[in-house]
Amino acid sequence: MQITSVNLSSLPFMGSCDSTRAQMAGKQMAQAITHENCNTPYVISNEYRNLSETSALGLCIAKDSGTVIFNKNELIIIFYNNLNELKEYKTPLYRKTSGFYSSKLLYTLGHGQTFKKGDIIYSYDNFQNGVPTFGYNVMTAYLAGFGFNHEDSLILSESFLEKAKVRLSQKVFIPVFDYTILLPVYKHIEGSLTYFPNIGQSIKGNIVCSLLKPNKMMSHESNMTVKTKMTRFYNSLSVSDLLNMNNESSQNIKIEGISTKVENGTVTGINIHKMCRKPIQLIDQKFQKCLDDLINIQYEQNVIPSFNDLQYSVNQEYAKQIIRSYMMYKSDTNAPNINHLKHANYLIELEITREDSSQKGDKFANRFAGKGVSSTPLPDELRPIAMNCGKPVDCIFNSFGVYSRMNISQILEGVVGKEIMLSEEKILNDPTACVSELTKINQNIISNLNTKDYYTDVSNLIESMKNDPEVVKEFVADVKKHGLFIEAPSFSKINIKELIKRNRSHIEDVKIKKETLMYMKDKLKLELPFAINGDVVLKNKFCSPIYMMKLYKLVSEIVTARDLGPVKFITKQPLRGRASGGGKRLGQMEIEGIISHGTLKSLRELLTIKSDYAEEKTKMLKDLIVDGEYHLNKQDNFQGETKKVVNTLIKFIND
Repeated sequence: MQITSVNLSSLPFMGSCDSTRAQMAGKQMAQAITHENCNTPYVISNEYRNLSETSALGLCIAKDSGTVIFNKNELIIIFYNNLNELKEYKTPLYRKTSGFYSSKLLYTLGHGQTFKKGDIIYSYDNFQNGVPTFGYNVMTAYLAGFGFNHEDSLILSESFLEKAKVRLSQKVFIPVFDYTILLPVYKHIEGSLTYFPNIGQSIKGNIVCSLLKPNKMMSHESNMTVKTKMTRFYNSLSVSDLLNMNNESSQNIKIEGISTKVENGTVTGINIHKMCRKPIQLIDQKFQKCLDDLINIQYEQNVIPSFNDLQYSVNQEYAKQIIRSYMMYKSDTNAPNINHLKHANYLIELEITREDSSQKGDKFANRFAGKGVSSTPLPDELRPIAMNCGKPVDCIFNSFGVYSRMNISQILEGVVGKEIMLSEEKILNDPTACVSELTKINQNIISNLNTKDYYTDVSNLIESMKNDPEVVKEFVADVKKHGLFIEAPSFSKINIKELIKRNRSHIEDVKIKKETLMYMKDKLKLELPFAINGDVVLKNKFCSPIYMMKLYKLVSEIVTARDLGPVKFITKQPLRGRASGGGKRLGQMEIEGIISHGTLKSLRELLTIKSDYAEEKTKMLKDLIVDGEYHLNKQDNFQGETKKVVNTLIKFIND
C-alpha cells in the first residue's frame, strides 16, 4: 500500500531517500514540464497506477466497457454499456498544466470505437500508454566537471537541451464593441486575417492585434456616446491615415496593443463568438465582414456538422445542450477576466502557443530532488564517452551531491536502469533475445527487489514466450512503441548488495577527449604549466541513465538584473519581485559562485555601494553624472555604514 502522497507513487526506491528530499521530490514533480519528447522511465514504482487512475489532467481510463459516440471539435462523448451512462470529456489540443505551460494531446479513441474497462480514452504527453512520463532518460556520469557542476550546477549536452523543450500557451480574448476599430497590422502577410494572424501564423513580438480607442473614456459615458465619438473620428480619417497611425496622431485617440505573454508565438486556435442576436452594425464594416465570414466558416465546418452528428447519435435536445455548453461562449468560464461584455457584439478568442528549447540557466532535477541548473552547454562532439557501452554522456552530475542530499535512491535507479537500457537495445536489435534478456532481468534484478508476485508474473511471461512466438512479436512491438521498463517497489527491503553484485555495468571507464579538455581550459581562461597531449580516461566511474525532469524555473523568467532601484530600509537589500522594481538577493551561494569565477571586483561592488555603503553610493552617482566614470575605492578606504563583516570578508578574499 502506498503510504506517501499519490504524487510520489511513481517513484521507486523511496525507502533509500531522505524524508526531506522526498517532500522536495513531490514539489518538483509538480513543477515538471512535459513534452511529447519525454521518455518512459526505465524504472518506475509498482504503485504508479495510483497516479494514473487518479489523474484528472493528462489521462482518462475507462471505468467500464462502452463505445465512443462522438469525437470532434475537442470533445469526446462516450457511452458506458453496463452503467447506462453518457460521459463528456473536453480534450483541447493543448491543455494548461501550470502558469502558461501546457501539455499536448497525444492519443484519443476514435468515433465509433469500442473499449473495455481499463482502456485509455485519451492521453496527454504526461502519460504514455498509461505510464507517467514527465522526464527524460539521460546518460549521466558522476564525476567532477572542471568546476562547472559545482553545488547546484549541471553540465548538460546541447542535444539534450534541444530535446528538453518547453511549450507555452495562452488564450487571448478580445471583446468587440460597436465602436471597436482594429488596425490592419497583418494586412501584408499572405494568408493572414488582416487584423490578426491566421492559424499557423506567427504573431509580431507579443502583439496579437492593435485597436484604436478613446484616450479618455469616462466611466459615466454611455456606449452610444462613445460610439458617436468614434464614428466622427473614423469618418474623418483616410485609409493612409489609418495605416500610418501612431500614438501622437490625436489627443483624443490612442493605440492599444492587445498583447500576450507568449512572445513570437504561433496562433493554434481561433474562435469567434457572436454575443447578441440582433443585427450588428460596427463602425468598421470591413472588420465586421471579416468576423462574420469567420463565424460562418466556424458554423459550417464545426457547429452544424457536430449538431447533426449528435442528434442522430442521441437526441436533438441533448445535441443542443452540448453545443451550448462546449461550442458557445460562456462568460463564467472561458474569459474570467472580462467583466464588461454587456455591450459587446463579438468576442475573439485566440490561442497562442510557442515551443522553446532549454538553455543555460534552466533548472532540472532527477526524481529524488537532486536539482540543479544548466551551467555550460557541452557541444555534442565534446561529450565524454562511457567506454564499455560506447554511449556519450549527456549529463555530468556532481558525485558529492548524492551524499550531501542523502538521496541514494538515484544510485539504485542507475544500477537497475543501466541493465534495462542495455536489454532494451538487445531486444530491439535481435527479437530472438527476448527470452534470455528477460530471464537475466528476472534473476539478477527482480528477484532481489522483494516483489514475489512480480517475479512470478515475469516468469510466466517468459514461459509464454518460449511456447508462443506471437507473444514475442507482441512484446517486441510494445517495446518499440513504448520502451522497456520494470516496476520496482517504493518501500521494501531490497537486497542491495546482491543487486549490485549481479549488475556491474553501471561502473565504467569514462574517456574525456583532448578537445573537451581544451574547450574547458579556454572557458576557464587558465594558463596551465603543462601541455594537453591527449585524451584522459577516468577509471571506474558511476555512469548510468538517470531520469531527469525539466522544471518550469526557466532562466528567462526568474533571472533579473539591475543597477539601481528600491531597497529595504534596514538591510538595504533589493525588494522582491519585478513589479516592485526589485532584484535578486545576494546570498552565501551567490557569493561563493562569484568567488569561484574570480570576479572579486564585482563582489566588492555588490557588497558595498550596491548594499549598505550609502555615502559611497551617493559619490558614485555624482561621479558618473559629472565625469562619466567611477572608480571603486579600495577595501582599506571603506568607512561609513559598511558592516564590519563585509570588510572582513573582502580582506579574507584578497589575502
